[in-house]
Amino acid sequence: MKYLVESWGIERFKAEIERYVGYALPEPRPLTWLSADDHLGWHEQGDGRLFFGLFVENGRVRDHLRAAIREVVQRFGLEVRPTPQQNILFVNIQPADRSAIEAIFRQYDVALPGTIPLVVQNALACPALPTCGLAITESERVMPQVIRDMNALLDRLGLHDGPVPHVRMTGCPNGCARPYTAEIGLVGRSLNAYTIYLGGSPLGTRLGEVYLDNVKREEIVARLEPILLLYQRERNPGESFGDFCHRLGSATLQHLAGQNE
Repeated sequence: MKYLVESWGIERFKAEIERYVGYALPEPRPLTWLSADDHLGWHEQGDGRLFFGLFVENGRVRDHLRAAIREVVQRFGLEVRPTPQQNILFVNIQPADRSAIEAIFRQYDVALPGTIPLVVQNALACPALPTCGLAITESERVMPQVIRDMNALLDRLGLHDGPVPHVRMTGCPNGCARPYTAEIGLVGRSLNAYTIYLGGSPLGTRLGEVYLDNVKREEIVARLEPILLLYQRERNPGESFGDFCHRLGSATLQHLAGQNE
């Protein structure tokens, strides 16, 4: 749909929708939100019961994680809801069952919220190869290593405790993991090469800009290191990485990092 809107323009697109539905669409209302909570961990549901958010890396349920989910659902009769962050919510949990549910996940060696590095927890990747016929390079299968290399860099720079950047990777420009609104977006460009976008919002309310193109996967973290060093030294108090990159702009970041390409 985004390509259609780009081709037609919003006015023609709106007029065509109105022709189909038979009435005029109202003017859009402004939306404002202050957080993008992933709902991981334990929360009160509002009716005396609890819900539990479980981290699922890149949305891939397999092996011991699949077995743990099956046992929890079968034993406690819970509903399961996937989230836009690729995680799982278990809902309608009796408070008395909380410890037993956690014990099952530990038995299957499933990482619980609070034990996962924030940059890993915030990352998303699309399925890409070999599942998606549109993919031109890897995403889900390589993101675990890329994001852990990123976490090691953040640790080395002392940035792991603050607002860590949201990183999203896709295997093609269709952008199914929403890389264009990420603080760091990695978009498949060709085999084993990516376009790096910077400056999206942590809330997903702003598009990033192209920073570097055609970067080999093995070079992604190294090419981002100069920008993270700038962020470490020159950010404003409480400023997120995406807001920092947006404030400076892509051309300035390239110049300061010595990567004018």
